[in-house]
Amino acid sequence: HLPYEVDVRDISGAINAKVEILDVLPDVKLRVKKLKPKFGIIGPMFKDKTKEIVNLVNNLSEDDKMEFVEKGEIEVNLDGQKYTIKSEWFDVEMEKVVEGKAIESVEIGDVTLFIEV
Repeated sequence: HLPYEVDVRDISGAINAKVEILDVLPDVKLRVKKLKPKFGIIGPMFKDKTKEIVNLVNNLSEDDKMEFVEKGEIEVNLDGQKYTIKSEWFDVEMEKVVEGKAIESVEIGDVTLFIEV
């Protein structure tokens, strides 16, 4: 909330983007953008099953990927066998999301700027 009126047309025209001023901060969430396998760790452990293990992890739902990262491990079934997979075996890339859209945020004093990416 700003204590004065701002004409967003100038800002919008200058940056060639839609600009909105919100009175309430939106609900910013984190989600897993990418899980990049560390093949140097996973390969020697799972040998010929490495590709299938990596595919299982990459095909998890968004919620399951978050749980995997937060808990540090997940159990998967492959060919009737259970395997415990550690999140530390992956490089995890997170992103901020507002209303399902990826954003970046910048804080300047008491103003927070959200930029859709």
